Amino acid sequence: MILHHTRPTLMPLRVLVVDDEPSIRTTVSMMLTLEGHQVQTAADGDDGLRLAAQQLPDVILTDLHMPRLDGLALLAAVRGNPALAHTRVILLTGASPAELAVRAGPQADAQLTKPFTRVQLLEALLPKSC
Repeated sequence: MILHHTRPTLMPLRVLVVDDEPSIRTTVSMMLTLEGHQVQTAADGDDGLRLAAQQLPDVILTDLHMPRLDGLALLAAVRGNPALAHTRVILLTGASPAELAVRAGPQADAQLTKPFTRVQLLEALLPKSC
């Protein structure tokens, strides 16, 4: 008997990718677009917050360390905006999970430590109940 591991599929999501590193933005955007998601990108937290308020994404993937407005400040601003407060926010970082848990507290929905794989990225997008 052959068993195939199947991962749960997602309905297409509107995803905002916020990272100051162009190669990360491009790679993550490409991976998500190939999975059928609609992706917008921003190079820093200020632009990300502006786009989030305009586009109302389902999920925000944000780097932790960025110029102008970092990922934690972006997370706090999203949680403080009634129109965005329930948007899922996933932190992308090189920080250890323990350090990130202390700094981000319970506000982030998930975190991915760089480097991460396509499978890890897609699993992070799954609702907590999957």
